[in-house]
Amino acid sequence: MTGAVVRRATSEDAAALAELKVIWAGRRKPASAEEVRSFSDDLASWMSAQGDSLIARVAEGDDGLVGMAWLVIFDRVPDLDDRRRSTGDIQSVFVLPEHRGHGVGRALVNSLLEEADERRIPRVTVSANDAAVPLYLGAGFRASPVLLERRPA
Repeated sequence: MTGAVVRRATSEDAAALAELKVIWAGRRKPASAEEVRSFSDDLASWMSAQGDSLIARVAEGDDGLVGMAWLVIFDRVPDLDDRRRSTGDIQSVFVLPEHRGHGVGRALVNSLLEEADERRIPRVTVSANDAAVPLYLGAGFRASPVLLERRPA
């Protein structure tokens, strides 16, 4: 990876993360400065409220944040042999277009997976767009023929 350092995100990154999330969302109508500021406040509060159920990473370049990745951890129903089951879901992985192709996304995802391994989270999922599939396959993900999803009509 060139030009960026991956580190743990903090609530102090909320303003820059909010801006990345707005770009990631690809809205047709630009967000106003007030909307982004309000979203930034809500994002910082949400991050704080998640506690250990959230692993957030950022890629920082010379001019600020250039990428983000999130792993949300969910408790699962306990089993007799495994009373503290959990699973993780990777969400909102994004690298600014001008920083793509340099391993930033791979470093962000690997950072999340390393933390999941340290926490002994056995199952991590991700919903990927077509462009990101090679990234996740390279990180060890495999397509699941039995994963079903329901979306409201």
